[in-house]
Amino acid sequence: MSFKEWYANVRLKDRNNVWQTLTPHYINVKLPITSEVFSSEIRWVDNGKLGNTIVPTRTLCGCTLEVYAGTNPANLYRVFCGRVSKIGEEYTGLYKDKAERYISAFGYGRLLQTNELYSNVPAGNVVEQFSYVASIALAESLILGYDISDLVTTFNMRKKSGKRTYWNVLQDIAKEADWDFYVDNDGILRAFPRGTAVYSEVIVPDFRAKIEYDDTRIINTIEVYG
Repeated sequence: MSFKEWYANVRLKDRNNVWQTLTPHYINVKLPITSEVFSSEIRWVDNGKLGNTIVPTRTLCGCTLEVYAGTNPANLYRVFCGRVSKIGEEYTGLYKDKAERYISAFGYGRLLQTNELYSNVPAGNVVEQFSYVASIALAESLILGYDISDLVTTFNMRKKSGKRTYWNVLQDIAKEADWDFYVDNDGILRAFPRGTAVYSEVIVPDFRAKIEYDDTRIINTIEVYG
């Protein structure tokens, strides 16, 4: 099996709306469905180049972080877009007396986990319930849009109580209907019957895939390595 060299680009938009590029030595991006929101962790050391001179400060919390990756440096695709939730530095002695700086960021779905829906969701089919919650979240600017599948199950579902986070309410709807949902890198809430969404990209032979089944988990994992 042959291997391709991967390239990555990380950039941070500061409070002055200026994009600064980082060259980190560690990038971790997670794009899960239902269990947690998209997230990313970045680590770098000040080497006097590009944006690595960025000094962690409270004012950068909430700023936009983007991660791009691919095997063609001239055509990288965006794998993560979110907001900085934590930024800091840690002295470990591993970098010649320089501090290792870090950023933790969450995708748009984080707002659904940190804000509460106060109204009850009326009884109805799964599309009606997902659309009800999504329309309120959109009006509150917690998401930037929504795409709910039109594959409606024939049964009506029970009313869902409010005064809980939007995320928890959506999880209840998804569990009862056997659906999945997530908020993508464009802030769009997407919901669909489990097993109906198809990955549209081509996985080339240079990849190695690992599939793991674990009877202690409801949702098992598939990891793809480049």
